[in-house]
Amino acid sequence: KAHLKLSQFNNTFSYRGKTWLKLYQTYVKPSLLYASEAWRPTTQELIEKLEGVQKRAMRMAGGMGDKNYRDACREAGMNLIREELDVSDMTRVYRIMYGRDKIEKSVLWKMEQAREGAGRKRFQEKEVTRTLATQRKEIQKQSFASRIQDEWNNLSDGIKKARNPKAFRSSYKKATNLV
Repeated sequence: KAHLKLSQFNNTFSYRGKTWLKLYQTYVKPSLLYASEAWRPTTQELIEKLEGVQKRAMRMAGGMGDKNYRDACREAGMNLIREELDVSDMTRVYRIMYGRDKIEKSVLWKMEQAREGAGRKRFQEKEVTRTLATQRKEIQKQSFASRIQDEWNNLSDGIKKARNPKAFRSSYKKATNLV
């Protein structure tokens, strides 16, 4: 579907450059990222297929030149598709953890209970950071709840305690050196 949209743009527009990339970001890239939490590809081959669409758009825009793909994306103000998928996943976790989505976090994760003793206060301050996935079967290990668990737990508390999803998204991008 994304390649078809690129072909239609190629046949319709003769101008290339920043405008071409804006068209790509507005009409094509959202179809690559839509509902990625549910269908996210897990194999390198499938991820490269998605990246191939963006590589093709960069070549059509004339933005790559002698640069490699990653540098061309950075210069155009875009992230790799893989990085965008990570941002999308982490933003969804934030929304679930803080009750901004109508998904109960206990359905996806078993939250650790506060311990008795000296570490109790410190644990309560970091309650958001502690999760344990409940998936045991091999097929469930690539599910949304399992694949984001370690990355979420490794985020700093400052990022996790952002005041809203937009602030979380920008601080996460800043922490992971994304555009």
